[in-house]
Amino acid sequence: KGKGVLFVGDFNPPSRGVTWVPMRESLFYYSPGLAELFTDKQPIRGNPTFEAVFDSGTTYTFVPAQIYNELVSKVRGTLSESSLVEVKGRALPLCWKGKKPFRSVNDVKNQFKALSLKITHAHGTSYLDIPPQNYLIVEDDGKTCLAIRDASSDPVLKELNFILIGAVTMQDLFVIYNNESKQLGWVRAQCDKAQELESVIDSRL
Repeated sequence: KGKGVLFVGDFNPPSRGVTWVPMRESLFYYSPGLAELFTDKQPIRGNPTFEAVFDSGTTYTFVPAQIYNELVSKVRGTLSESSLVEVKGRALPLCWKGKKPFRSVNDVKNQFKALSLKITHAHGTSYLDIPPQNYLIVEDDGKTCLAIRDASSDPVLKELNFILIGAVTMQDLFVIYNNESKQLGWVRAQCDKAQELESVIDSRL
């Protein structure tokens, strides 16, 4: 809703509700640790675990093929009795159209299940909730598409066994990269009200 806000420098995060995890020091990426993907609170078959990486510079979320194939199977199962028709999109391979074009994800989100990432780190486990509006998009022609992609389809990412968390999955989240304290944090937020927070420098995206 808020289209995103980038803060650089000192930042006063919300006083409550932030999930803090230690940043992995062994990587050159912003990683909170190992992650498992859950669909509707159930783990993906085989419980595959991969390093999770936050990358706001990447639009979509990418997952290894093992996770992607199981996720697609779960989503198709959820929609088996739905009136949605599976089609290909212009930018994404897996989309659905309804009887009328969708104006936003809000028109269709109730037909999809929530996802979550269970993240294991030095201090225990934490969860990143991913509701449908954080893994679906609506294309200009009114189709809704899965904004999670198979990493093996990307020539660069196919060699990396990461769960790459992209910008769509970060919508309406404050994701905090605290390099000084070596911590990552996230909290659900209304980004259109971000001007109420304080920063030395801020830039609207």
